[in-house]
Amino acid sequence: MHKKAIMLNRAISIVLLSVTLGYVVVTPFTKVEESFNLQAVHDILYHGRNLSKYDHQQFPGVVPRSFVGPLVVATLTYPLKLLLEFFGFTKLFVQYAARMVLGSLVLCGLFKFLKAIEKVFGKDTSKFCAIITVTQFHLLFYASRPLPNIFALTVVLPALASWLNRDIQQFVCLAGFGIIIFRFELVILFGICLLISLFRRELNLNNVLYICTVGLIVLVATVGIDSYFWGRWLWPEGEVMWFNVVLNKSSSWGTSPWHWYFTSALPRCLLTSAIFIPWGLRSDSYRTLLLLLPATGFVCAFSFLPHKELRFIIYTIPMINAVAACGYSNLYRRFGKSLFWKFCFLTSLGTFVINFIALTVFLAAAEFNYPGGNVMKSLHAIVPCEASVTPVNVHICNLAAQTGVSRFSETCPFWRYNKTEHIEPDTLRHDKSLTHVIIETGAISDDVWRRSHRRLADELGYNGIGIQGSSILPFPTPYVKTEPVLSIWQRNDFNT
Repeated sequence: MHKKAIMLNRAISIVLLSVTLGYVVVTPFTKVEESFNLQAVHDILYHGRNLSKYDHQQFPGVVPRSFVGPLVVATLTYPLKLLLEFFGFTKLFVQYAARMVLGSLVLCGLFKFLKAIEKVFGKDTSKFCAIITVTQFHLLFYASRPLPNIFALTVVLPALASWLNRDIQQFVCLAGFGIIIFRFELVILFGICLLISLFRRELNLNNVLYICTVGLIVLVATVGIDSYFWGRWLWPEGEVMWFNVVLNKSSSWGTSPWHWYFTSALPRCLLTSAIFIPWGLRSDSYRTLLLLLPATGFVCAFSFLPHKELRFIIYTIPMINAVAACGYSNLYRRFGKSLFWKFCFLTSLGTFVINFIALTVFLAAAEFNYPGGNVMKSLHAIVPCEASVTPVNVHICNLAAQTGVSRFSETCPFWRYNKTEHIEPDTLRHDKSLTHVIIETGAISDDVWRRSHRRLADELGYNGIGIQGSSILPFPTPYVKTEPVLSIWQRNDFNT
């Protein structure tokens, strides 16, 4: 029996890892909010101490971000980079490797969290929590994306595991690391956890002194490292907090109603597993409530900020999943009691099927969400990298730059890649130094472009979800609607 349990745990771990890495292969590109961390990983790997060549010197962004996370990922990716270069792979495959490293770090934290769930709630609950996570889309999809929130998630998950295990010193150490380096708003989530620990009389004066000491050490470390990379004294996360919370300038990127997290983000993340949260609370009310309280409090607090994104509350998903898993586990334990409970449990397994169907739709949509990365891939497939009669100089429009283009995708060392912003399409068309232009489809009519250029390819982008009839199934099925969003134009006088 013990052997079977070990094999099942290994199988679950392999599935979690396979799904996470599979998402990287299917959607290897990133968006603008991920660009700083991804470019930082690239620059650390390829430019080292030559800071003048770093991307943030030219594109610093609205607020400075920490280099600590990218430095860790780049260090772990470096051996893979050497291996890939030895076998002749391009830089784009190093991007795959870097994202896989980040995803693996998140999974290490998730495994610790699941182990803590097993210790507190039992093996069945831990296994159901893992199954729920696999059948949902967003957590594992985001796990490899180089967002500040995901770098934070690498320490949030083991921190929560330490809190569940009542290891306050380790919890405080990891929490301080996450708050001061990656996301200051985690003080809300971890603050509620500490209040619960105070209520349970797990905190003492030594813990308070330890909190202050850890906080000071982490602050000195991030200020030292990031001041070196940015060339001035700064605490990146302090400036981010001031910009987003105090000045409330994040609302410039759009606003959502106060209930958006509860009516849109969480339902999309949790899918049908949310149905089992009340049953989980009923089955083990005290312990599940203590787990759900920090998550709910964090989401409620963030609901007051006008600018909302799903990634801002990603840390709460494993906690909520654990509560839902208690509901599944309770039904499983009642399985042999009567036909009624057998029916209830078998019916509950249908929610995993529904989740999986939703997952496939989300993934299909995600494939078309990064047209910039895909269009660069198309360009390199059509135009050979080898030195041509005419030197290649390609201009990349803003939409392409925001939806997948990175320095990792600049795979031809002799080409010039130009991302200068705010240039009129007609100016690009008349600029004879540009051999290729990646531009939004329809920015200028095709007839005008054809006077001096020829179209090499169009790239499709996501345009919503539709419903269509099925020749196989007796009911309508969802499909992903697409439209041409980017075009590659090549000058007529370009010679390969």
